[in-house]
Amino acid sequence: MELDKLHPEITACTKCALRKGCKQVVPGQGTSDASIFFVGEAPGREEDEQGLPFVGRSGRYLRREFQRVEIPPDLIYITNIVRCRPPENRDPEPDEIEACWDWTLQLLQAIKPKVVVSLGKYSMTTLAYKLGYGKKIGQQGVTKLAGRPIYVEARKFYAYPMTHPAYAMRGRAKREEFTAHMRYLAVSLPGWLRRP
Repeated sequence: MELDKLHPEITACTKCALRKGCKQVVPGQGTSDASIFFVGEAPGREEDEQGLPFVGRSGRYLRREFQRVEIPPDLIYITNIVRCRPPENRDPEPDEIEACWDWTLQLLQAIKPKVVVSLGKYSMTTLAYKLGYGKKIGQQGVTKLAGRPIYVEARKFYAYPMTHPAYAMRGRAKREEFTAHMRYLAVSLPGWLRRP
């Protein structure tokens, strides 16, 4: 299904209780032929108000990083593992992630990215276990795995765990590491930002 048809379906979703407490569903943003598929955790207050992912403080930081390492906007699609804002910005719960999973899968099938970047632990573990590469991450946390590409043979893409931008903003060393991982994503791994 194409994004112009899929986004309205996601926006109309009422599969879990989160929908009752948020202003709007935040499906995602980007191009249908994006090479890089970023998956965060959940919309925050500003995302809920604007209906767009990663537009709050950590989102602005993330988007500045795209510019800093020169990842063109037309190569990016951004979404979250849940698409409605949890109350008080709490962590998404397993049943909420499960209710939203089919949308994540449909977006991946529509876009067919070369790289799937998980931002934070909830997106990393959900993607790993739902897409069949959980054994490759084992019990390691996102701070240990961040910046290490994992080739997912069955899906023909690279999984690329990163810390969440909100975590990266907590100190200079964390910001520098986040930038280094973003730069590696942009220039070092084999050819995935090159158009055929």
